[in-house]
Amino acid sequence: EGAATTAPWPIGVVNPGGAGASLAGAYAYLPTTLAVSPDSAQAVAAAIDGVGGLHLAWLASSAQVGTRIFRRRSTDGGRTWSLSPETLFPNEARGRVRSVSLLRLRSGAIALFYMRAGPAGDFRPFVRFSEAEGRDWSDPAPCVDGPGDFRVANGRAVQLPDGRIVLPVERRGERSTAFFALSDDG
Repeated sequence: EGAATTAPWPIGVVNPGGAGASLAGAYAYLPTTLAVSPDSAQAVAAAIDGVGGLHLAWLASSAQVGTRIFRRRSTDGGRTWSLSPETLFPNEARGRVRSVSLLRLRSGAIALFYMRAGPAGDFRPFVRFSEAEGRDWSDPAPCVDGPGDFRVANGRAVQLPDGRIVLPVERRGERSTAFFALSDDG
């Protein structure tokens, strides 16, 4: 872990709370800011609070290497962060990825949600799970049946007290519709 660095934007922290915690007040801001990527001003960031500390994930794109998903970690509540970003996935879906979000599950595992493009007209939310504090990840699994043009905003997945994961989804088309993707088995 290294010293905190600064950036011109605050980092939003999702705090799922403990047993009996409500969703109200789930979003807070760290008292300091962190440069998620010194060479990427367009980085999109999301963070979670959990047993193993804070994890920050974001996307960075370039014509040379495509879109990569990165991570930094703090073990002291966000006062300091790992000095170098860790590349979680170097070229997920050949660089056609958007809207990365993290969710700490009641089991202690971490869920990583993101939008992933497939063949023309197919853009769906996917999820990966880590039981090892982000050191390894499951294969990607689609959150909705496809193909289709779906959208999920950052930081919207929640886990209810009964363990059910709820993900608000928009299906785009001539008549857009909104619905909740549900998972009772993680």
